[in-house]
Amino acid sequence: MGGAMRKQFGGPWTETKLQALTEYLAAYMTIMRGNKVASGFRTTYIDAFAGSGRWQITETSGKPPVLTGLEEFSEPDVVEFQKGSAWRALELTRPFDRYILVDMDPSALAVLAELKSAFPQGNIETVCADANEYLQRFCRSMRRKDRGVVFLDPFGMQTDWVTVEAIAATRKIDLWALIPLGQAIARMLPRRDLPPAHWFDRLGRFLGSDEWRDRLYRTETRNTLFGEDETVIRDSIGAIQNLIIDRWKAVFAGVLKTPIVLRNSRGVPLYMLCFGVGNPRAVGPALNIAEDLARKFNDGGQ
Repeated sequence: MGGAMRKQFGGPWTETKLQALTEYLAAYMTIMRGNKVASGFRTTYIDAFAGSGRWQITETSGKPPVLTGLEEFSEPDVVEFQKGSAWRALELTRPFDRYILVDMDPSALAVLAELKSAFPQGNIETVCADANEYLQRFCRSMRRKDRGVVFLDPFGMQTDWVTVEAIAATRKIDLWALIPLGQAIARMLPRRDLPPAHWFDRLGRFLGSDEWRDRLYRTETRNTLFGEDETVIRDSIGAIQNLIIDRWKAVFAGVLKTPIVLRNSRGVPLYMLCFGVGNPRAVGPALNIAEDLARKFNDGGQ
């Protein structure tokens, strides 16, 4: 996530997200190392909101587990260390040629720098930068033999649509992105009214257009004792999900049609893990892997 000292709230869905990503990365590198043509490419893994590269579960006697950042814990606390996305990517049996870990928080980057000692054989670069600006520059700099996977794991809606477009336009990158479906987007789209005007810009930057107004909202008219009354009603969470998938389909060579939905303990969808394939020639095998993961984790598989 985005900062080492920021509290991280989550649950079992956090581990699901990390397992799905790790399994895809392992399969991706198996293909890249096992295929004669693909073995000639330089592979890069970019964790664009890398945070500290790890998260912790703190459990105090008599209380349920609470996800935290890297705070100091009192003596009665039992702390379970959990490896984050960057750490797990570095542990792959078939590693990437290079790893780029991006975050704006200097304290998070200081912790990430420790990975260089833990993995001295890895080609690891830590970058203090805005993830959107960095990724757009990186995409413009890619060479013919470059290939890679980007993981976007923002705390909220920090990812801009132009960044997603830039990644797709390379035709060299596969993208996994955590989308705050119920955690942020649905909250910004009221059920019975249009959102406030000052939210329009953020929604536009995230979704890349104002199409959401026509796709997600309808006006219902009913007769009352005082005449006709018009009510603006938003469509379901599923409609928001379909809109986002359609936006991705417009720019990527291939898209996972049924994303991995991450839910809280009550079954409410919080996030969805979306996947887009950059290279048209790799759509078949990449989507086969992603679809298997979606079936596994949407069914609650571990």
